[in-house]
Amino acid sequence: MTDPYAAATATASAQPQSNGNMQGTSTPVSAAGTRALDPKANPFATPDTVGGGGGPRGPRWPEILGRLIVLEPTRLLADQPVPNQPGQKQSFYVCNLTVLGTGKVEVYTPAREVEGKTFPEETQIFDTPYTWQDWYTYGKAMTVKLEACLKAGFPLLLGVVKRCPTGAGYRKGETWQDTERIYAAYMAAVAAGREPTKPQFSWAVIDPTPEQQQQALTWYRERSAAK
Repeated sequence: MTDPYAAATATASAQPQSNGNMQGTSTPVSAAGTRALDPKANPFATPDTVGGGGGPRGPRWPEILGRLIVLEPTRLLADQPVPNQPGQKQSFYVCNLTVLGTGKVEVYTPAREVEGKTFPEETQIFDTPYTWQDWYTYGKAMTVKLEACLKAGFPLLLGVVKRCPTGAGYRKGETWQDTERIYAAYMAAVAAGREPTKPQFSWAVIDPTPEQQQQALTWYRERSAAK
């Protein structure tokens, strides 16, 4: 069986779900490669296995910072409006997001009003591994990585979530460690009562360790065997 992670992580070095009205175009991506990896796998999805609009809200990037994740892109949304930036457009992938490892993921939803009805704030807690369907993988850095992953013929992208440099930062030779250090200094200044300028960064994933790669392969093979 072809290893779905080796090249995907070799090319690997944003925000999640949105409930707003989307515009622009939607381009499907082929799922054939996923099933071709395991000819014995059940090729049929069912309503319960693919979820839907009524599923649990996915985490935001800060809620999975430092976690090992798998992204399975299902479609590309192009020319979507950028929130609070009139006239600006963005393209991003919709993915099935799986957070691996042990522990929990806490997903916070602020209080909100929908069609005149007020909903209180809520925190949902998920044991991992857990998969969220149709997670909006916002961020140019992640769009580039997922595009490269699919172009290389791999349906899954594996990585560890980190704050990473912007394009300008990478051109200056900055690393994700530099970004984390700068952000930590910013938070320390805020805690001390100062009002520093918030540093710019991008949400992205970095290469997993060999141990994390093996952990992901174990999860993948168990998932395939169960189908």
